[in-house]
Amino acid sequence: MNEDRLREFDAQVLRCTKSIIASPGRKRIMREELLAHLLAAYEDEQRRVGDESAAAESARRRFGESDPLRRQLQASVPLLERIVFTCLPRKESSMRHLIWLAGVLAFLVGTGLILPALAKYKQLGYFRADATWGLTIGLIITLAGVSAVIYGVRRLIMKPS
Repeated sequence: MNEDRLREFDAQVLRCTKSIIASPGRKRIMREELLAHLLAAYEDEQRRVGDESAAAESARRRFGESDPLRRQLQASVPLLERIVFTCLPRKESSMRHLIWLAGVLAFLVGTGLILPALAKYKQLGYFRADATWGLTIGLIITLAGVSAVIYGVRRLIMKPS
Protein backbone atom coordinates (compact mmCIF):
# COMPACT_ATOMS: atom_id res chain seq x y z
CA MET A 1 0.00 0.00 0.00
CA ASN A 2 1.31 3.44 -0.87
CA GLU A 3 1.50 6.46 1.46
CA ASP A 4 -1.22 8.36 -0.44
CA ARG A 5 -3.73 5.60 0.18
CA LEU A 6 -2.82 5.50 3.87
CA ARG A 7 -3.29 9.29 4.09
CA GLU A 8 -6.70 8.99 2.39
CA PHE A 9 -7.80 6.36 4.89
CA ASP A 10 -6.42 8.37 7.79
CA ALA A 11 -8.33 11.46 6.59
CA GLN A 12 -11.55 9.44 6.36
CA VAL A 13 -11.07 8.16 9.92
CA LEU A 14 -10.26 11.68 11.12
CA ARG A 15 -13.54 12.97 9.64
CA CYS A 16 -15.38 10.42 11.79
CA THR A 17 -13.58 11.17 15.03
CA LYS A 18 -12.67 14.86 14.78
CA SER A 19 -15.84 16.27 16.34
CA ILE A 20 -16.40 13.57 18.95
CA ILE A 21 -16.47 14.94 22.48
CA ALA A 22 -14.20 12.65 24.47
CA SER A 23 -10.82 12.53 26.12
CA PRO A 24 -7.82 12.77 23.78
CA GLY A 25 -6.79 9.25 24.75
CA ARG A 26 -10.20 7.80 23.91
CA LYS A 27 -10.25 9.64 20.58
CA ARG A 28 -6.77 8.33 19.74
CA ILE A 29 -7.86 4.76 20.49
CA MET A 30 -10.98 5.23 18.36
CA ARG A 31 -8.88 6.54 15.45
CA GLU A 32 -6.41 3.66 15.73
CA GLU A 33 -9.16 1.03 15.83
CA LEU A 34 -11.10 2.56 12.95
CA LEU A 35 -7.96 2.84 10.84
CA ALA A 36 -7.13 -0.80 11.61
CA HIS A 37 -10.64 -1.85 10.52
CA LEU A 38 -10.40 0.19 7.33
CA LEU A 39 -6.96 -1.21 6.50
CA ALA A 40 -8.16 -4.78 7.17
CA ALA A 41 -11.15 -4.22 4.87
CA TYR A 42 -8.81 -2.81 2.22
CA GLU A 43 -6.49 -5.82 2.42
CA ASP A 44 -9.46 -8.22 2.22
CA GLU A 45 -10.81 -6.44 -0.84
CA GLN A 46 -7.40 -6.25 -2.46
CA ARG A 47 -6.96 -10.02 -2.09
CA ARG A 48 -10.45 -10.58 -3.48
CA VAL A 49 -10.39 -8.03 -6.33
CA GLY A 50 -6.70 -7.54 -7.04
CA ASP A 51 -7.03 -3.89 -8.09
CA GLU A 52 -5.86 -1.27 -5.58
CA SER A 53 -8.30 1.52 -6.48
CA ALA A 54 -11.28 -0.84 -6.65
CA ALA A 55 -10.24 -2.39 -3.34
CA ALA A 56 -9.96 1.07 -1.75
CA GLU A 57 -13.40 2.08 -2.99
CA SER A 58 -14.92 -1.17 -1.78
CA ALA A 59 -13.22 -0.78 1.63
CA ARG A 60 -14.64 2.76 1.93
CA ARG A 61 -18.13 1.42 1.19
CA ARG A 62 -17.69 -1.31 3.81
CA PHE A 63 -16.45 1.28 6.29
CA GLY A 64 -19.70 3.23 5.92
CA GLU A 65 -20.84 6.83 6.13
CA SER A 66 -19.10 9.18 8.56
CA ASP A 67 -22.19 10.68 10.25
CA PRO A 68 -23.88 7.49 11.50
CA LEU A 69 -20.52 6.12 12.59
CA ARG A 70 -19.72 9.36 14.41
CA ARG A 71 -23.06 9.22 16.25
CA GLN A 72 -22.42 5.62 17.32
CA LEU A 73 -18.93 6.47 18.53
CA GLN A 74 -20.21 9.51 20.44
CA ALA A 75 -22.89 7.37 22.08
CA SER A 76 -20.16 5.03 23.33
CA VAL A 77 -18.51 7.83 25.32
CA PRO A 78 -19.74 7.97 28.96
CA LEU A 79 -21.94 10.96 29.79
CA LEU A 80 -19.64 12.25 32.53
CA GLU A 81 -16.69 12.26 30.12
CA ARG A 82 -18.76 14.13 27.52
CA ILE A 83 -19.75 16.74 30.08
CA VAL A 84 -16.18 17.21 31.32
CA PHE A 85 -14.70 17.51 27.85
CA THR A 86 -17.51 19.80 26.72
CA CYS A 87 -16.56 22.20 29.48
CA LEU A 88 -12.87 22.11 28.63
CA PRO A 89 -11.93 24.73 26.03
CA ARG A 90 -11.74 23.76 22.38
CA LYS A 91 -11.15 26.21 19.58
CA GLU A 92 -14.24 25.39 17.53
CA SER A 93 -16.79 25.60 20.32
CA SER A 94 -15.95 28.69 22.34
CA MET A 95 -19.51 30.05 22.08
CA ARG A 96 -20.90 26.88 23.64
CA HIS A 97 -18.49 27.33 26.53
CA LEU A 98 -19.67 30.91 27.01
CA ILE A 99 -23.28 29.69 27.23
CA TRP A 100 -22.31 27.07 29.82
CA LEU A 101 -20.27 29.54 31.82
CA ALA A 102 -23.01 32.18 31.70
CA GLY A 103 -25.56 29.58 32.81
CA VAL A 104 -23.48 28.43 35.76
CA LEU A 105 -22.68 32.00 36.79
CA ALA A 106 -26.33 33.06 36.48
CA PHE A 107 -27.36 30.12 38.63
CA LEU A 108 -24.85 31.06 41.30
CA VAL A 109 -25.74 34.77 41.27
CA GLY A 110 -29.47 34.01 41.34
CA THR A 111 -29.03 31.63 44.24
CA GLY A 112 -27.04 34.33 46.00
CA LEU A 113 -30.08 36.62 45.73
CA ILE A 114 -32.66 33.98 46.72
CA LEU A 115 -30.99 32.67 49.87
CA PRO A 116 -30.87 35.99 51.79
CA ALA A 117 -34.54 36.58 50.90
CA LEU A 118 -35.45 33.15 52.24
CA ALA A 119 -33.39 33.77 55.38
CA LYS A 120 -35.31 37.00 55.95
CA TYR A 121 -38.58 35.10 55.53
CA LYS A 122 -37.46 32.46 58.03
CA GLN A 123 -36.47 35.14 60.51
CA LEU A 124 -39.59 37.32 60.20
CA GLY A 125 -42.20 34.79 59.13
CA TYR A 126 -43.31 36.92 56.17
CA PHE A 127 -41.77 38.51 53.09
CA ARG A 128 -40.84 42.17 53.26
CA ALA A 129 -40.97 44.24 50.06
CA ASP A 130 -37.19 44.37 49.66
CA ALA A 131 -36.94 40.59 50.18
CA THR A 132 -39.67 40.01 47.61
CA TRP A 133 -37.73 41.89 44.95
CA GLY A 134 -34.56 39.95 45.75
CA LEU A 135 -36.47 36.68 45.62
CA THR A 136 -38.17 37.53 42.31
CA ILE A 137 -35.04 38.73 40.57
CA GLY A 138 -33.05 35.83 42.01
CA LEU A 139 -35.61 33.32 40.73
CA ILE A 140 -35.54 34.83 37.25
CA ILE A 141 -31.74 34.82 37.10
CA THR A 142 -31.53 31.28 38.54
CA LEU A 143 -34.09 29.95 36.05
CA ALA A 144 -32.21 31.58 33.19
CA GLY A 145 -29.00 29.95 34.38
CA VAL A 146 -30.62 26.54 34.77
CA SER A 147 -32.14 26.92 31.30
CA ALA A 148 -28.75 27.67 29.76
CA VAL A 149 -27.18 24.65 31.45
CA ILE A 150 -30.09 22.37 30.41
CA TYR A 151 -29.82 23.69 26.86
CA GLY A 152 -26.13 22.80 26.83
CA VAL A 153 -26.74 19.31 28.24
CA ARG A 154 -29.58 18.62 25.80
CA ARG A 155 -27.45 19.76 22.91
CA LEU A 156 -24.65 17.52 24.12
CA ILE A 157 -26.90 14.46 24.49
CA MET A 158 -29.29 14.89 21.57
CA LYS A 159 -27.05 16.35 18.91
CA PRO A 160 -23.37 15.72 19.48
CA SER A 161 -21.14 17.89 17.35
